[in-house]
Amino acid sequence: MCEPCSNFSLLDPFCGGGTIPLEASEMVAAGWGGADAAGGTLFGCDKSEVVVKGAQANCTAAGIKNVTFEHVGAQGVDRL
Repeated sequence: MCEPCSNFSLLDPFCGGGTIPLEASEMVAAGWGGADAAGGTLFGCDKSEVVVKGAQANCTAAGIKNVTFEHVGAQGVDRL
């Protein structure tokens, strides 16, 4: 991944189990991108509601609170 800048946003439009946003969250918590990255926004979405619920469960199990998952298809990504 590239180094994030202040108030960055990361969107994983086909998040599946949420691996990419969850890993990015852990990297930010470990100091990736410096203090400015802490204000970033992390999103994951998928067209499958079951998959999104699984990603949310993975996020909860990992104790991560700064990732948002949405049930939305590719045509709805612009509203995120």
